[in-house]
Amino acid sequence: MKGIKRTLKLAKMVIKLCPFYLIYSIFDIVLGLITTFIPIGIVQVIIGYYHNGEKFIKVLIVCGLITIVDYLIQIIYNYFNKLYRRYQRRFFSRYEIMIFNKLKEIDYEKYQSSDFLNDYNRAIDEGGWASIGAFWTLSDIISSFAKVIMIFTIFALIDYIIIVYALGVGVVYFFLIKYVAQIEWQLSQKNKKNVRERGYVKRMFYLKDASFDIRTSEIDSLLLQANDTIGSRVISNIDKTLLKSSTLTFISEILIRSIYPLALGFISYVTLKSMDFGSFVALTVAASTLSNIVWNLSDNLASFEAASVRGETVFAIMNQKGVIEISGTKEAETLEKIEIKNLHFSYGETKVLEDINLTITKGDKIAVVGENGAGKTTFVKMLLRLYDPQEGKIIYNKELYQDLKPESIRKKIGAVFQDFQVYSFSISENILLRKSKNKEDEELVIEALKFSGLYEKVMSFPKQLDTIITQEFDKEGVELSSGEKQKLAIARAYAGNYDFIILDEPSSALDPIAEAEIYDKMMKLGKDRTLLFVSHRLSTTVKANKIYLFSAGKVIEEGTHHDLMQMKDGQYQYMFNIQALNYLNGVKANENI
Repeated sequence: MKGIKRTLKLAKMVIKLCPFYLIYSIFDIVLGLITTFIPIGIVQVIIGYYHNGEKFIKVLIVCGLITIVDYLIQIIYNYFNKLYRRYQRRFFSRYEIMIFNKLKEIDYEKYQSSDFLNDYNRAIDEGGWASIGAFWTLSDIISSFAKVIMIFTIFALIDYIIIVYALGVGVVYFFLIKYVAQIEWQLSQKNKKNVRERGYVKRMFYLKDASFDIRTSEIDSLLLQANDTIGSRVISNIDKTLLKSSTLTFISEILIRSIYPLALGFISYVTLKSMDFGSFVALTVAASTLSNIVWNLSDNLASFEAASVRGETVFAIMNQKGVIEISGTKEAETLEKIEIKNLHFSYGETKVLEDINLTITKGDKIAVVGENGAGKTTFVKMLLRLYDPQEGKIIYNKELYQDLKPESIRKKIGAVFQDFQVYSFSISENILLRKSKNKEDEELVIEALKFSGLYEKVMSFPKQLDTIITQEFDKEGVELSSGEKQKLAIARAYAGNYDFIILDEPSSALDPIAEAEIYDKMMKLGKDRTLLFVSHRLSTTVKANKIYLFSAGKVIEEGTHHDLMQMKDGQYQYMFNIQALNYLNGVKANENI
């Protein structure tokens, strides 16, 4: 019952995404019945004419009519097949959009789960085909049942023995093939992780970021060795099931193929002794049809469960329930204040943030500093409501974070991360993160580029704002340096028009002078906005009116630069002086070269 419900659910989804499939399946069932009955009926009609002494012209007319009908059916089939290919592309487009939209409802933490990533890859790579397969399996079962009833009715007029035998063989065949399908499904499940790992290896050989290491190190040997190891695991899994599945498949085919010769022998015995040659010929055609239909019906029934199970990969994603992304009923208003009270957060057993208490007020210029692993980036992600506190609370204006829609928070709070994504779209689209709609959008992009210091570079390109970033899909695209990409990210923050802008190590690829210029510009941009900088370079913290030093998930020091530099044996003071000394030594060293 579970498999039936799942398949019906898949069929409903397919029809919803592409109603044409329902029309095509009805058409296919009706024409299938017609084409099944025609050969049986036409033989009996022709032999009847012969026995009755009718003129041969009648036989020719019947044959001609049947030929015309057959041609018409083929023309209709050809037309529908063209439509099918067109609508198939439409279905896959809509299916992928459905999956992508669903992903927006799934919480950020799920993306760190290996099981989720496996399910997602299968849903994208196999889910569409699995859904169509389940739909057509159901359609074929309905069609085969209708044909079986029609053929059984013909044989019932002679004797039930053939029907009983065909049913018996069909049932045995069904269970054997079903078992084989289960074996093959279990094999695909075992190889699921191997498929994803092999995809990773393949990806590494064409990713631009990995190409340098492949050409300058022996990492390619590690990747090839991993590929061989994965291949060996796949072959081992196949070997364990190959003998059993091939043996069962051979036995099942022997059984199903026995229907035709036994049915033919029985027909010969029953009809020829009565000298009913017309019935013999017609039933011979029917016997061949019977064998094929029972075969198809049993095959479809056997693969029905497998088809529904393959389609389960769709529901593995569609049944995911977000908590954060679908929560909240209120819209975030203009930011006035954010209060963090007794905030705790852990990844599993690992504490990342512990008893964080701080207040962010409109117009604040805040610096969050600390060593790697201190919890700074996790704190930023909590401000964006990618995570919710496990203890404590975050209050936006006077509203609890959990009461606000996450997307409304992210319209007020924008972030530029160190590992931000650059897309293979135009420069304009990379800054706006959408298509430019009008002249105002174009002017905003130009302002953002000027602000980030990337304007002259972009305007030197032949296509200027319409220049595609990367050459992956456009040979006229451009490759930006790491520093230029970070300037692009700053331009993106400028164009976002956020109340609160978070910069999480966005200038790490810039030299200190360029970084200082960016931070000066961000201070100007944030004159009436709230800014939060996450940085290892403490030189950027001097102008902040609040500095929070994170260590092991706790805020251990806070205050202005002046306050913290006056703190006796302070960690901030120590870190700042060490960095200043290293910078000065670096300058002196360069001067001596």
